[in-house]
Amino acid sequence: MEPPFPGMDPYLEMPSMWPDIQSSISIKLANQLQTLLDDRYFTAIVPYEAQETLNFFHRQSGEYRSCSATTRYVRIEVRVVGERTVVTALIILAPCNKRLELNGADTYAKFQRDTLESGINLLEIDLLRGGRRPQVARALPDAPHFVFLSRVQRRPMIEIWPLALRQPIPRIPVPLRYPDRDVPLDLGAAIHDAYRRARYDLDLNYREPPPAPALAPDESAWLDTHLRERGLR
Repeated sequence: MEPPFPGMDPYLEMPSMWPDIQSSISIKLANQLQTLLDDRYFTAIVPYEAQETLNFFHRQSGEYRSCSATTRYVRIEVRVVGERTVVTALIILAPCNKRLELNGADTYAKFQRDTLESGINLLEIDLLRGGRRPQVARALPDAPHFVFLSRVQRRPMIEIWPLALRQPIPRIPVPLRYPDRDVPLDLGAAIHDAYRRARYDLDLNYREPPPAPALAPDESAWLDTHLRERGLR
């Protein structure tokens, strides 16, 4: 099935699916970036683990239950050939990076500070509506998803791209070692390709509302009309 949304699909935000989705999109982006880099740079996929609270349905009791589990995620690093120096870190945020429980957001904020202080460009892709956004110095516009870019030579300024459900995701610049030119990241293509190849549509019920938190009323009305026009409701 073709992805039903021009940008990010809010139904993909299911916590139980996110580890697979985050890894799939990250691998697509790493492969895409590698084809755009010259022979001075390469991409590396770096795993990390986080403690998660997972919800599941217990068939015998007919109740939803929770359990704690260690979940594996990945981030992308652009490195210099020979030196292996990291010049840019790219991370698709996970629920553990944004939650207030178990100090998840605080742990991520420390990673963010350490990265910014190390002289590395940081590209953060937030495709989750829930949880605490990465800390920025100004108020954010009303949007379900965001991309944040902190360049070494422009700090403390942060470039921000709000992502709307109704519009395709624009190409995002990935900075390299200054003054080398940025390379364009096609995030939308990576999301759609991961959706097609993994057949995420088989796990999604578009007749139900998307995962919490609830969309704004105008976005919810648009989503309902859009899915009905595509025969998914």
